[in-house]
Amino acid sequence: MLSHAGITDLLILEATDRIGGRIRKTEFAGMNVEMGANWVEGVNMDPADKILKEVNPIWSMVHHKLKLNTSLSNYSHLSSNTYMEDYLYLGKKRGFESVVHYIASKYLKTDARTGAVVDPRLMLNKQWKNMAMYQFDMAVYTKIFLKFPRKFWPDGPGTEFFLYASSRRGYFPVWQHLENEYPGTNILLVTVTDDESRRIEQQPDEKTKAEAREVLRKMFPSEDVPEATDILVPRWWSDRFFRGSFSNWPIGVDRYEYDLIRAPVGRVYFTGEHTSQHYNGYVHGAYLAGQ
Repeated sequence: MLSHAGITDLLILEATDRIGGRIRKTEFAGMNVEMGANWVEGVNMDPADKILKEVNPIWSMVHHKLKLNTSLSNYSHLSSNTYMEDYLYLGKKRGFESVVHYIASKYLKTDARTGAVVDPRLMLNKQWKNMAMYQFDMAVYTKIFLKFPRKFWPDGPGTEFFLYASSRRGYFPVWQHLENEYPGTNILLVTVTDDESRRIEQQPDEKTKAEAREVLRKMFPSEDVPEATDILVPRWWSDRFFRGSFSNWPIGVDRYEYDLIRAPVGRVYFTGEHTSQHYNGYVHGAYLAGQ
């Protein structure tokens, strides 16, 4: 977009060794899965949808039936009501400054006596910019992929999602099998969020695999649930360059404070989905912010 606007004298600063941020796929059990952003929201209205059609990565093949070992770009049959969004807010009144310093102490160097942030990595940034970033929130949404030696769950038309109601909030609640799109893969996808995401990111994958198996045994008590042969747990919260899956505008942050997040520091400009006023948290929010 910058080049189209005639701007060529620029330097893009990227913390990681790749572009794309949380739009990232990886190979798992012989197929490509999305670790982050998974679908285009608002087809025919979303600017990202328009770009996809112009690039045309898959449009010429969508009329063919997908089969295993077919060479193609990523594509999914997903409607806007396929997934739910879960926002959890803390409504208790607490000193905002103390919350900022508590969070900062988790990831940055602080003075042991005063609690002030003294991390030398922040010397290049203005203090108002630091405070604005700490005030905003990052939600954590984790898609855990499990590969099994055989299928033991029901499938077929109209069967794709399973819900698990635990007395423990957020404990492996939403399950999805991939057989409708990728028959014979024997892969289950379970989604966790918030505290459960953070807990699972910090424990060994073998423990997560065992916990998931125990849940599946309760969901399908008449089935002999085998142990998963492989597992993939994205760790966006543990990644120091992301610290979460998507931005979440928290209660208590007003428009002025939000504008500080987007505001430049000297000749350094900030962009990304978190700087999109109306569509933060979405891929097209990142695109619109770049405009």
